[in-house]
Amino acid sequence: NNDSKTTGSLIKSIILPMIIPIVEKSIMNDLISEGNLNQNNKLVTKEDDVSDILLELEIEIDDLLVMDTKSVLDDMKAAPEFNWPEQDTIAEQLGNNNDTNQAFHWPVEQQQNANDDSKNLKTMIVLDLVGLDCLKKLGEGVELVFPVDLPFGQKANLEIGSGGKIQNPWIRI
Repeated sequence: NNDSKTTGSLIKSIILPMIIPIVEKSIMNDLISEGNLNQNNKLVTKEDDVSDILLELEIEIDDLLVMDTKSVLDDMKAAPEFNWPEQDTIAEQLGNNNDTNQAFHWPVEQQQNANDDSKNLKTMIVLDLVGLDCLKKLGEGVELVFPVDLPFGQKANLEIGSGGKIQNPWIRI
């Protein structure tokens, strides 16, 4: 769909660079609240100064498309085991129509009557990130720590980060 591709290009070139710092902060807060972030072998807490912890995020995307309602609902049916956010209300939030030309923008009538008829406005868009390459660089002394279950009921922590001979750690998804 051409409208979907045009909107995706706009998001990719203008909005994505503004969103990355917000995503970085959200990741940092999640890591801290879950107890998964160490600096110099000490657990980082919300009270600690985290301004010097480098968790630089680099994102490259080959293409970014805005999905239409029908495609999203088809994907949800094809992969019910996935924990889809807002799965009970997604059809309403996407506008509850199958018109692929309405993937992101709203009809002029709805824009003009937004105050009177806001229940028909879409409140969510779903993006398809094609060719996502995400590189997360970790600063010196920074480790991500995740509990893992080992065979025979044993538990351990998986540590990803700097230490020993590793000076410039990173994670790529």
